[in-house]
Amino acid sequence: MIFGDWHLIFVFMAIVAVLVLIWVARRLPETLAQADVRPLTISSVLGGFRIVLTNRVALCYAIASTFIFGALFGFINSAQQVYVGIYQLGELFPVAFAAVALFMSFSAFLNSRLVGKFGMRRLSHAALLGFMTVTFIWFMIQWMSSEPMPFLLFLALFALTMFQFGWIASNFNSLAMEPLGHVAGTASSVLGFMGTVGGAALGAAIGQSFNGTALPMVAGFFSVSLIGFIFVLIGEKGKLFQPHNPKV
Repeated sequence: MIFGDWHLIFVFMAIVAVLVLIWVARRLPETLAQADVRPLTISSVLGGFRIVLTNRVALCYAIASTFIFGALFGFINSAQQVYVGIYQLGELFPVAFAAVALFMSFSAFLNSRLVGKFGMRRLSHAALLGFMTVTFIWFMIQWMSSEPMPFLLFLALFALTMFQFGWIASNFNSLAMEPLGHVAGTASSVLGFMGTVGGAALGAAIGQSFNGTALPMVAGFFSVSLIGFIFVLIGEKGKLFQPHNPKV
């Protein structure tokens, strides 16, 4: 943005994508067993979809992940309305937006260091409970007051919520993929489609519910985390923090 207008964002993204493609082609070998290679036919693709969508653990984590991604898209849809419309940050809006994104990035980095020690389920389940707790407290504070909460308190709650998101999103996606290694490519496509389209629709609903206060956004955050929690319970048969994948 220092060197040009907003169009350069997409040029930069394209350059990064090409560099990643080159790196993957040179450094990331194929890991799929030859016996699991599937022909590129309609029946094979539909069969792969059936395998993905009939696996309880994968489907429940995919749905839970979709709802949690709804919070991220809701944040993106509502950020300017809240930061500029309510708190009048003006040109400081990108700084506040980046501050929350920084917490998410740090959370994802920290997750990569802790997941091997504690496991995906323990980290993500704890983070989901934390996400629900923070957003519920945030919702109650927002609901009981007709005035906007102090900005620093709002930013702290926002950052803490998105910090939990960093542990949830990456681990939920991996947990959904865990039992589907033999159809990993198809599974990745199906799960990615569900998370992106479903999350975008939920985020749009949260953003469109803006009423001049942050209450709809916070209520949306708590709601999607609660629904995600229900699907995690279904997928895990009511047992959280288990170190291994239960039998499907």
